[in-house]
Amino acid sequence: MSLLLAILLDLGSTAAPYKDYAAAIELNHQYDRQGRHIFDQVIFWDRNPATGRFVVKAWIMCEFERYPLKCPDDLYHVRWTAEGVRRDVCSPLYRESWGQLDPEREDKKTWPEERRSGLAGPRKSAEPTE
Repeated sequence: MSLLLAILLDLGSTAAPYKDYAAAIELNHQYDRQGRHIFDQVIFWDRNPATGRFVVKAWIMCEFERYPLKCPDDLYHVRWTAEGVRRDVCSPLYRESWGQLDPEREDKKTWPEERRSGLAGPRKSAEPTE
């Protein structure tokens, strides 16, 4: 049902989406110490050209339309609209994780936010910074 709603919302927009590529897309589920679900986020990863290790490119909180989907082009896509800006981020790699340790915050300790490449197009609040 939510997929249908996301498609219908997408059809109503006339502007072409900002397209972006990530080396990997991660759907991360965060839990507290008592095992209660706190939030879901999608993390877009790039590869550091110098080290080859994955580093965070950008991240978004999950909402019904922001979950990764495998598409006929054999890529995983995350498509959403925020503040009138349509986005489509794709990647050949996808993983899902569950835990109490936030991978985005852990990455920030060694790869500062100002070094992140971010997503194409206007940034506004479509990409949270915290």
